[in-house]
Amino acid sequence: MFGSPLKNYQAPPTCGLPHIYYALRPEAETGILVLENKEWPGDHLMFSYPLNIYYESLVLENKECPYLHYGVQNITKSLTAIEAQEKSTELIIKYLTNHSINNSILEVGIGLGTTLNKLQSCGYNVKGISPDLDQITQSNMLHTSFEDYITTDTYNHILFQESAQYIDPSIIVSKSHSLLEKEGQLLIMDEFSTEIIPEVEKLIEGMFKIEDLKDLTKKAKGSITYLIKVIEKHRNNITDSRIDDLLPLLKIRESEYNNGTYKYLLVSLIKK
Repeated sequence: MFGSPLKNYQAPPTCGLPHIYYALRPEAETGILVLENKEWPGDHLMFSYPLNIYYESLVLENKECPYLHYGVQNITKSLTAIEAQEKSTELIIKYLTNHSINNSILEVGIGLGTTLNKLQSCGYNVKGISPDLDQITQSNMLHTSFEDYITTDTYNHILFQESAQYIDPSIIVSKSHSLLEKEGQLLIMDEFSTEIIPEVEKLIEGMFKIEDLKDLTKKAKGSITYLIKVIEKHRNNITDSRIDDLLPLLKIRESEYNNGTYKYLLVSLIKK
């Protein structure tokens, strides 16, 4: 819909690489904690390409990876990558809590489940769905794509945090409309191709009204630069050889952010 760097790439259910987990161990001579990777026997989260590369590079750089989405930087004060990611999630929660608390939320694309857990702690009744089986780790998560999701439930909010870019815009609009309660909220934080924005505006006519539209491009574009840097830094320790395919695509996307052909937006739509 909006602009994955892998525009027409159809990801397999898993990337077919060994399950890897990362552990800190004290080095024998110095006692300094160092990062080592090992094959995991079973239930570790495993992501499809290119998320597996993002995840591995961020863990190698930060020794943790609570989020897989872009961060939102302060213009006046530089944040760490994880702080910027936390700020992004806090912004989403703020937009949701402008509405009544304890409402039901469908999160489409759950990543590492961090946002879902934060929403639960705020008192929301949250269900998460993902087409990637290895991301399903809790009872309120369901293994399905949004396109194939069948339910009699309706929701007060539907959230797409960097997952809308993989789904046809007409499906997002029509299916979200049918799954939302009256005056329910469709909240999307994602990349938008400026070419597709007029099409999206036509699709929502008569179905949704725009409650708010926030352009976060300047605050988010540093995430791409950071991601390129950490992938290049740790490329010799990343298990997927498709780094050489991914890096040029990320650099193209970086230039598209700079020349304005792509934007990073937070869009809140209310069902009519």
